[in-house]
Amino acid sequence: MRICFYLQVEPDAYKDYNTRFFIYWTNDNYKTSGCRDLHCPGFVHVSRDMLLGGTISPLSKYGGQQFEMQPVAVWKDNVTGNWWLRVGSTNIGYWPARLFKNGLQNKASIAQWGGEITNMFAKGRHTSTQMGSGHFSTEGGGNAAYVRSLQYVDSTYSFVSVPKNFRFAASNPTCYSITPYSTTYSGTSFFFGGPGYNPQCH
Repeated sequence: MRICFYLQVEPDAYKDYNTRFFIYWTNDNYKTSGCRDLHCPGFVHVSRDMLLGGTISPLSKYGGQQFEMQPVAVWKDNVTGNWWLRVGSTNIGYWPARLFKNGLQNKASIAQWGGEITNMFAKGRHTSTQMGSGHFSTEGGGNAAYVRSLQYVDSTYSFVSVPKNFRFAASNPTCYSITPYSTTYSGTSFFFGGPGYNPQCH
């Protein structure tokens, strides 16, 4: 079972260039299952305050004022076996236990943070899809996208900070990059992003 959630801009799907919060999941690597947002049969949406696929605002500006999304968490209810999605203090909804036939019945096997793009290599070249602000992670605060204070929920329902030796990786650093950082305030964190196709990224 794979559960993902992102901020994305996807004009082909939504017919606009607004930034939206969306989820998708699959329990067989999209062979027979897999869906997104409110088109996900199985995900139970309970919030009246936040709509999956809804527009997110305000947005950070490159070199200008920065805004953060409230903490996003996914955790398992040990009584029901359901996996809940929360943004800030708002429970958005849950994936029922009956969905988890392969993995996640007891615990997650892996947790990942970062960005992802779909690359079809149209015209034989890398996509020009931007990630984050469209600027590389090395530009740092106020310019690059970031994720901070990485934590996971352990079996006692306690939030545990991800250790500093957490593995950071970029599949194609000439197209998109990642730069880890850590402070007393932010804990384990990283900048990430990039422009996609450019003179070094083919």
